[in-house]
Amino acid sequence: MLTDASIIRIPPHHYIHVLDQNTNIARVEIGPLTYIRQDNERSEECFSLRCAWSWCLLVTIV
Repeated sequence: MLTDASIIRIPPHHYIHVLDQNTNIARVEIGPLTYIRQDNERSEECFSLRCAWSWCLLVTIV
């Protein structure tokens, strides 16, 4: 059963950090996206990719 906290709507130009508590590996989910959080995952609040006076670069290391 899905609860409201399990469904995260990430707007455009925003991202969230998701931590898999089984493997202790964090990843980044980038919007626009409707993300369904699994039971073994923890997520933080939504962050904006926009910067006031400069460009932001988001790098995902694999």
